[in-house]
Amino acid sequence: GSLVSLSVLWYLPIQHENVQADLREKQDDMDQLISTVEELQRELEKVPNSDMFSVLNEMEALRDQWLLISEKILTNTERLGYCVKLWDDLKAMEQDINQWMAGSITHLTDTLARLSDKGSADACLTNFQAEVEQREQKLDILQERLAELKERAKLQETPIQMQVLESDLKKKMFHAQETYNQAKNTLTYFDFQKQRLDDLMSQMTERLEAVEGSLSDLTEAGSLEDICTVKGLQSVVQQQRADMDSAQDALTSLSRSHPSQELSVLSSDLTSIAKRTEVVAQRCAKTRSSLQDGLQLHFNELVQDFKSWLSELKLELKDCFNQSGDVVLLAAKLQRLK
Repeated sequence: GSLVSLSVLWYLPIQHENVQADLREKQDDMDQLISTVEELQRELEKVPNSDMFSVLNEMEALRDQWLLISEKILTNTERLGYCVKLWDDLKAMEQDINQWMAGSITHLTDTLARLSDKGSADACLTNFQAEVEQREQKLDILQERLAELKERAKLQETPIQMQVLESDLKKKMFHAQETYNQAKNTLTYFDFQKQRLDDLMSQMTERLEAVEGSLSDLTEAGSLEDICTVKGLQSVVQQQRADMDSAQDALTSLSRSHPSQELSVLSSDLTSIAKRTEVVAQRCAKTRSSLQDGLQLHFNELVQDFKSWLSELKLELKDCFNQSGDVVLLAAKLQRLK
């Protein structure tokens, strides 16, 4: 049927030991009784028509009862010892899990809250999962032993105190696994967002290097094509500023939810990129202005050269009208001027 309440479980082995002690004390009496009956049997065999069957039957019944009681006491003692050991192991595991959870979960939470060192966070997470798996394996073994106890003791169900403790341990391990899953998701999210920021900042750095290289390739003798090139570079700088705003917003949000030393370094790098971008923007504006001034000066020189040439042309034409002489020569000169 059912096992005795665990509240008195530790007294039962003592009681069984007392009964076993009594049986051991009476063993000599039992042996003496058997010896006496055997002696009586030998004497009665000498007497004609003697009846030993009733005495022998009573003796066999008494010995069978003695052995049955001894066997039951031994079996019960083994079962109780197994049950006590199992209960002690369950309580020991409860203490181990409570102590481990009190320290490890707090440490894991604090480590991921700071994220000062990703390597340390990864190691902490890996170690925590290993600890969870180790305790889950121990709990599985205890559950197998509970099933074995139920079978050994021919119980309809496991003792209620053990059921309650087993259920409590399962809940605690489930909570530990949930904590691990949340921590892993947090670290995965942090890694993903940080990688996005790393990639974006790498793109912005490469973009700056490309713009700086293009500016350096421009010649001092500017052309309209050069001005168009600088205008294109200024559009790139505008895109750079938009990306910097996006990166700053993402970095601020991530730093608020996951403050870490790595993000502080990224923030410093982003500040450097912003300063470098402004330097490039000013260089673009200065280069464009210089190119436009050079192109305007060149245009003014062309206009002045044209005006000078036109004035000279007009003077020569005027001379033609004022001169007299060979008509053929004048016609040739006019054709040349034309």
